Amino acid sequence: MTKEHSSFSGHDIAGNSHLKQEETAYYGAQLSRISIAIIALLQGLTLAYLYKSVDLGFWPGSDLIWLVALVTFFISFPSLFILTASKHDYKAIIKYLLPFTLFISALGAYTSHQYSAFPSLGSSLFVFTFAILIACFKAIMYMKLLVNNQRVNYESLFSASWRNAIIFVLTLIFMSIFFGILHLGAALFDLLGIKLFSELLMEEWFWLPVLTLASAFAIYIFRIIGYLTDNISTILQTLMTFLLPVLIFVSLGFLITLPFTGLDNLWQTKSGSFLLLWLIALSLFFVNAIYHKGNDNKPYHFIVHRFILIGVAILPVYSVISVYGIIVRIDQYGLTPDRLWALSVWFILSCFVAGYFIGIVRLRDNWLVIQSKVNVVMGLVVLAFVLLVNSPLLNFKAISSDSQMARYYSGEVLLKDLDIRYFSRSLGRPGYLAMQQLKTEIAQSDPEIAVVIDKQYRYIKKRVSKDNRNKVGEAEPEVEIVYWPNKDAFNPDLLAYINNKDNYFNGWTNVEYRISIDLDQDGTPEMLTIGDQNGYYRGKLWTNTEKGWENRIIRIDVPDNKDLAYSLQNLEIQLSESKYKVIKLDGIHIDAN
Repeated sequence: MTKEHSSFSGHDIAGNSHLKQEETAYYGAQLSRISIAIIALLQGLTLAYLYKSVDLGFWPGSDLIWLVALVTFFISFPSLFILTASKHDYKAIIKYLLPFTLFISALGAYTSHQYSAFPSLGSSLFVFTFAILIACFKAIMYMKLLVNNQRVNYESLFSASWRNAIIFVLTLIFMSIFFGILHLGAALFDLLGIKLFSELLMEEWFWLPVLTLASAFAIYIFRIIGYLTDNISTILQTLMTFLLPVLIFVSLGFLITLPFTGLDNLWQTKSGSFLLLWLIALSLFFVNAIYHKGNDNKPYHFIVHRFILIGVAILPVYSVISVYGIIVRIDQYGLTPDRLWALSVWFILSCFVAGYFIGIVRLRDNWLVIQSKVNVVMGLVVLAFVLLVNSPLLNFKAISSDSQMARYYSGEVLLKDLDIRYFSRSLGRPGYLAMQQLKTEIAQSDPEIAVVIDKQYRYIKKRVSKDNRNKVGEAEPEVEIVYWPNKDAFNPDLLAYINNKDNYFNGWTNVEYRISIDLDQDGTPEMLTIGDQNGYYRGKLWTNTEKGWENRIIRIDVPDNKDLAYSLQNLEIQLSESKYKVIKLDGIHIDAN
C-alpha cells in the first residue's frame, strides 16, 4: 500500500482542525450546566416515581399501557434534548423532538396493549427498546441537520452517526463506572457499620436521579470534547480499513467453493440464511465506514480497490441465496415473528445491495456517487421501518398468528399438531384472539383441546398474578390439588407426610395430581404425585420403606394438545405391559424400559 493511498495519510490526520470546526457548527454552544442539571434531576425523580409505582402497584405502575408510554417519553425526550440541543436552536429542536417522542411513546402504549393481558414481555419490550433506540439514533441526525439548515448528505449523516454512537457508548461506560464506585463506597462504609450509603443506594429517589445526572453531564462533557469522539471514530475506521479486504477475501472464497459443495450443507445448519445476512451486513458496514467521503476517499491501492469492488458486486448473489432459505422455511412452517424479522432485514440489506450494484454497473469506479444517495434514502427507510414495526400497520405477531391459523384452516396443519403453547407464549394478544375463536369453533367437536387452550392462558394469568403478589409482598396462593380417583383412596399416612413442608415442597407447581392406582396388579395401589408447572410435568412414585416414605422420579409425557386433568376425569385409564422384561442378576436390576 503506497503512502498516498494509506489510511494514515496526512489528509486524514491533519483534518482534526476541520473536524473541530465542523463540531462547533454542528452542536453550537451547549445549554448551561444549570439547565442540564435541572432537566436531568426532574427526569430522574420522575423515573423514580414510575419505578416506585411498579414496586407498590399504584398508577401508572398498575397500568402497563400508561407505564410503558410514560417511561418511553421520560427517558427519550430529556436525554435526546440534552444530546442535541444548543442555546441557539433549542426551541427548534423541541418543535421536532416533542412530536417524535410523543409518537414513540404512543407506539410504546400500543406495544404494551398487545401484551398487557398475556405478556411474554421480555422479548416484546426488548424488540421495542431496540427498534426505538435505532429510531432515535436516526431521527436526531436528521433533526439536527434540518434545524441548522445544513445539507443532508451521507458524509454529514455519517459524521453525526459515529459521533452520537460513541457518545452513547462512552456515556454508558461512564454511568456503569460511576454507579460501581457508589456501590464500592457503600460496601466499604457498610463494613464500618455506617449504613447510610448502602441504604441510600436502595432508595429509588436517590440512585435514579444520580444516574440521570451522571448521564447528562457525561453527554455534556463528551460533546465539549467532540474532537475526541471523531478521533475514536477515525481509529475504528482505520482498523476496518485492514479488516475489509479480509472480509471480502472470505466472501469470495466462500462463493467460489459453493458450487462444489452445494447448498445442502448450508441449510443443514438451520442458520445458513442468518450467517449470510451477517456477511452482507458486515460487508456493507465496513464499506460505508471506509468510503464515507465518496470518490474523494482513496484508502487503498487501485488493485485492492478493484478487489473490494468485486466483493461488493457479488453481494446480490448472497442476497438471493439467503432469501431462498428464508422462503423455504416460511413455506414449510408458515410465518413467525423471527422469520418476518429475517425477511425484513433481508429486504433492507437487499435495497442497499441493489443500489450499490446498479451504481457499480453504471459508474464502475465512480459508483460511490450512487452510494451516497442510496444511504441517505435508506436511512429514512430504516427510520420508517423501525417505527412501523411497533405499530398496527406492521404487527409481526398479528401477521404470524394469521399465517399459522391459515395453515390450519387450509388443512396443512392438523388440529392436534397446532402449537397452542406457541400462540400463548409468543404471539401476544393476536395469538390470544385467534385461540379464543378456535376454542369457540371446536368446543363441541374437540372439547379437550378447548380445555388445553383455556389452561395455557390460565397459566399466564396466574404467573402475572404471582409476579404482582411478589412485588407487594402478598402470600403465595395454595397449590391446587387434584385427587384420583378421590382423596379417600390416597394413602392418609403419605398425605400427612407430604403436607409437612419440611418433608416435601411443591410450591414451584401450579397444580399437583395425587393418584392412587395399582400399577403392578398386586392388590395394593401405588401412590403417585405429578406436579404441573405451566405445562411442564414432574412425577414421583412413593414407596413406604423401613426408613419411611421415599420417592423416585418417573417420566411423564403429556402432548401439548392434551390435558391431564381432563383425561383423568373423562377417560378410562389403561395399563400396558412393559415392552421388555427386567433382568435380575443377584440384586442387580437392568430395566430396558
